[in-house]
Amino acid sequence: MTAIRNSLLALIVLSALGMQSANADLIYDEAVAGDLSDDNLAPSLIPLVEGSTIVTGSTTASPLDRDIFTFTVPTGQELVAVILQAYIAGDDQSFFAVAEGATIASLLNPAALLGNALIGATPGAMQGDDVLDDLGALTFPGSTGFSGPLGPGTYTFWIQETTVGIREYALDFQTRSSEVPLPSTVLLLLTACALLRRKTR
Repeated sequence: MTAIRNSLLALIVLSALGMQSANADLIYDEAVAGDLSDDNLAPSLIPLVEGSTIVTGSTTASPLDRDIFTFTVPTGQELVAVILQAYIAGDDQSFFAVAEGATIASLLNPAALLGNALIGATPGAMQGDDVLDDLGALTFPGSTGFSGPLGPGTYTFWIQETTVGIREYALDFQTRSSEVPLPSTVLLLLTACALLRRKTR
């Protein structure tokens, strides 16, 4: 009977923990999956997972090579960080922007953007930094601006080199659940605690 109870307890705890675990990381590599779109009206679609979705690519100013891609943050999740995981060192920087929706209506009008920033050289927006707050704070005025995480919805991102040369980058888009634990998960944990109390009596 004790062995059965212990097995049941282990199963309950593992099931509860499993419900809270995030999906595995996903990497979208432009060199493998193909060149990201240059078209603001037809961005590349990136699958998004809870946890880390890493987009790697390269961009040049001459010849002009923009990278424009879109993804959807599902209901119950939020985009909490965009880590500039890799970037060529030096004093150069790239233009980075985000718009709400599956396209960017205009590349010439800042009002079409939710946020924008220059990344790569400014303290706080260099390799290893979270640049989501920089997007919200706006390097160039005219965009909407935002603070904190981005909630459920579709967003389109645009990264572009601003001077000569090739800039290779890796951006880590980090999402997490914005919901409280499911009642069923809480019930499982309470059941496990009750079984433990009964066993110790």
